[in-house]
Amino acid sequence: MTRRMILSVSVLAFAAPLLHAPAVFAQLEHDRGNIVSINWNQLTMDFKDPKGRIATRKFARDATVKFTDGARFFPNPSTKDLRPPMYVHYVFEHDVIQSFDVVELGFTPGSGGGTGGTKQQGIPRTVVGRLTAFDARVRQVELEVNGVRETFQLSGKASMNGLAAGQRVQLKTEWSGQKELVYELRVVGR
Repeated sequence: MTRRMILSVSVLAFAAPLLHAPAVFAQLEHDRGNIVSINWNQLTMDFKDPKGRIATRKFARDATVKFTDGARFFPNPSTKDLRPPMYVHYVFEHDVIQSFDVVELGFTPGSGGGTGGTKQQGIPRTVVGRLTAFDARVRQVELEVNGVRETFQLSGKASMNGLAAGQRVQLKTEWSGQKELVYELRVVGR
């Protein structure tokens, strides 16, 4: 056997299993649309595409989130910051969204997300207001937002450390069944 033949046989012996191996890399797919609703129990989101069609997609709870619009309002972005009616570009693999790019917020942060500050079943929101009262024993805070007072229940994740009446605070809510709970509370000024 010549040296060239030995080299050819060696290359073929190495490459043959690779030719019959299944594809290891999945194809990434891209799409875009406005978030219509989020189901945290099933980890699904409904999107309205530019043609007005509604699609439901699964998402990874730890999917990466980038804010092209409003990045200064979301210093540590996560899927918990996503809400209607944000316009997002997303990438999915194996029918599960792995990353989001929020191209347009669709609301002014601090105005209650896409809900205009009103409480709607299943719709998380971000609320900014003046702290008028709080009770650490029952883990409740009362905020005045645009002249209206509203009471919020804090989950075990939200800290009440350093609160004082009169402070300006921002809170973020999520839904657990029929209850709206505050999972993040922070002081944003006096």
